[in-house]
Amino acid sequence: MLNVGRSIRYVVVATLAFVIGATSIALAVDEHGGLPALRLALMRERPVYLESGEATAGPFALGSDPNGPVKCTTADYTAPSPQRALVMTWFSLKADAPLTYTSVTVTSTNAGATWTADGFGWQRATADAAGNWAPISYLAIVDLTAGSTYRFGVQVGRSFLDGGSGNALTHRCHLIVQITNRTNAPVDLE
Repeated sequence: MLNVGRSIRYVVVATLAFVIGATSIALAVDEHGGLPALRLALMRERPVYLESGEATAGPFALGSDPNGPVKCTTADYTAPSPQRALVMTWFSLKADAPLTYTSVTVTSTNAGATWTADGFGWQRATADAAGNWAPISYLAIVDLTAGSTYRFGVQVGRSFLDGGSGNALTHRCHLIVQITNRTNAPVDLE
């Protein structure tokens, strides 16, 4: 026998899942879940986004090793539960002389006093002459601990051995952090 209420509920859930693009929403709403389960599934699937905003252009020194200045930082974010951050970086600098530089995504849990590099390694880019732009793009994943406050950034520095003598005349960067839940446990929204 056809249950009209159940059929309508599945159509609404499937439509929302299609529009939002989260297939697990449809799976989270079972026969007995109804709208409360849908609301929890929607909130559980909704990521938080942080962005670095506009970077102040201007010259800066790379330093003598890869552990140079941190640029392109986000605002602080406190994780309410165990979460995972997908950190997407685009960085480019205009060189004043030939150089090879490195970049890595860094995280601070003390408002930028110290920084920790992610575990995925460094990226490198080269400018062969003064006035050349050298772009880098980078992707990293960082696990967040509930109750801790995080700030994200990009650390740039001179590459070992072949770093050249140049520094940055100016730079452009953009850092986007997408934060989602790290567990399948429901998030308490009350």
